[in-house]
Amino acid sequence: MKNNPLKQLGALGQSIWLDYIRRDLIAAGGLRRLIEEEHLLFDPLLRDGGDGKWMVNLLRRRIRMAALGRFTSVFGFTGANMSAGPNAQRENRALCLSAPAWARRLRPLLILHHRLRRLFGGLYFQGPFAYEVFTLAHPERRQQFQVARPACRLPR
Repeated sequence: MKNNPLKQLGALGQSIWLDYIRRDLIAAGGLRRLIEEEHLLFDPLLRDGGDGKWMVNLLRRRIRMAALGRFTSVFGFTGANMSAGPNAQRENRALCLSAPAWARRLRPLLILHHRLRRLFGGLYFQGPFAYEVFTLAHPERRQQFQVARPACRLPR
């Protein structure tokens, strides 16, 4: 367990967040099994497409998932877009090619279905909220930021 990535995160002051948590999942050891025994961690070899591969692994193992219904991610705009770079394109192309042939053929319809479900589920709209993150200016404590008009797209 010395090289356990989860323990290494703890040593860095970070913690794992899981939105599908129940008392019986913890008491019965299911959470530990999900993470350690099932190896449901991000692939450290993937620099840009790790989240896509992680989701594919969850789907293949039929892990039950649901939409949270609110924004959970904060992105800093640095002027660079890793997702548009050559490495990300190569990793995403390899991930797409690993999909079954029927899924590759139906990809446009599957994407449309996904986006319509999100739209009609209200996932593209959220009211004002606040969040806290550590910053380079204040690494010792979280800084709070207010989001008056949340958006699920890049600012113009």
